[in-house]
Amino acid sequence: MRQTKLIWIVLICLAVIASIAAIGGAARGHAYSSARWEYQLTFIKTSGEGSAGEPEKTLNQLGSEGWELVEVLTGDQMPGRSGYFLFKRSK
Repeated sequence: MRQTKLIWIVLICLAVIASIAAIGGAARGHAYSSARWEYQLTFIKTSGEGSAGEPEKTLNQLGSEGWELVEVLTGDQMPGRSGYFLFKRSK
């Protein structure tokens, strides 16, 4: 249930971001971008037993694969807690 709720929140955030970008580009007279993105939602344990150094390894690995961090979603939106990390990269 909690995971489903977080996924819906992420999807809604993406839709809002895409809408704002489209409106902003149209208002400035820019042509719409033909860039295509792919997204990845990854759970990363950032605190607690067995997490020492692992978040950095995971983030560095994803960065080396071209993924850019877009958003961090935690259960209570407090930093330093495990949560879902949303990444994007060009297709």
